[in-house]
Amino acid sequence: MSDRPVIDIATIIGTALDLVREGGWECVSARGIAARLGTSTTPIYSLAGSMERLKAECLKSARRLFEASIRHPFTGKEALDFATGYVVFARDEPRLFRLVLDCLSAEADFAIDLQADPEQPVTVPDQLEGIMKRLVASGHCHDSATRALIFAHGLACLASSGLAAMDDAEIIRQLQAAGSALRPLTDRPQPC
Repeated sequence: MSDRPVIDIATIIGTALDLVREGGWECVSARGIAARLGTSTTPIYSLAGSMERLKAECLKSARRLFEASIRHPFTGKEALDFATGYVVFARDEPRLFRLVLDCLSAEADFAIDLQADPEQPVTVPDQLEGIMKRLVASGHCHDSATRALIFAHGLACLASSGLAAMDDAEIIRQLQAAGSALRPLTDRPQPC
């Protein structure tokens, strides 16, 4: 009977994600993973193929965690839940948040065009695109939606850096307050 651990690709990816959580992608290496698993680098390369392929697999796993967070029903209000999940993921997984954003910003199908160039189609994440279409159809999407997204991203960056310590309730309160402030004047109750 061997004392060697059984190594599979899921274990390698999980270990690589733990290393990302501790120090970012730059701290991930085949030797570091092997040391953590108590093995040589041979199973790392034979199962993952290359560090580039391993990074792609880690990104897929990190994206699944990110997507689960933005789909979590914090409030039952789709757009608020998306924004809350975005900030919560950044707060709880700051280095995975940075990995996801760094990698996704290079993907055209995940870009968010904040310039809103009328000559170019705006591309947004599939989940956000669906939310935005429903908001437009219901008459609730204005320029304030873009400003709200910018606010949510800024709040996420503050949370991921540790500059803003917030629990879920405070994140929701901040997003709701910003949403109210960003609504177009025509949507606001007028004084009598």
